Amino acid sequence: MKVSEFAEAYKTLNSADLKNVSIKEHIKRTYAPIGEKNALLEKLCDDCVMVDQNNIPYLNMVANKINFIYAIIILYTDLEIDKLENGKNDVLKAYDDLQETGAIEDICSEIGPKEINELTFVNKEILDTWYNKNSSTRAYLATLTDKAVRTFAEVMEILSKQDIDPNMFKNLLGVNEKTE
Repeated sequence: MKVSEFAEAYKTLNSADLKNVSIKEHIKRTYAPIGEKNALLEKLCDDCVMVDQNNIPYLNMVANKINFIYAIIILYTDLEIDKLENGKNDVLKAYDDLQETGAIEDICSEIGPKEINELTFVNKEILDTWYNKNSSTRAYLATLTDKAVRTFAEVMEILSKQDIDPNMFKNLLGVNEKTE
């Protein structure tokens, strides 16, 4: 069943008992193996990486929140995500449908707090690792150093093609010739 169909049917249910039965019908498991959680959340984290006008990567945390709900649907339910015209999953619609109806809270409740807490922990650790690798001061300096080295190499390549002796720039680089 598609998420949109489920959400429409869920809206019409007028008692908590009926809603609970409906949720239980679509929960396929209440535990997902840790490796499966990690692999899916890492992939979804990669999908949240954006690049600003200075070519600096950052995480879109709204997209991460939406993808977290997407992970819950994939890992724990038999619901199918509606497709866009281009064939891609309409994750935004699934998120909105489940949030608007309140069904996502009931799905999480049925899965259980222990499992949702573990999924949240895995997601947080993946985000922290991404930030440490990409947004820490050390990562930023490494990126700048890499860009400087590549730029210098490009300049030296250009100079070598123009019959300019690249050794004349040694003093600028602090390279001194040894005298014997």
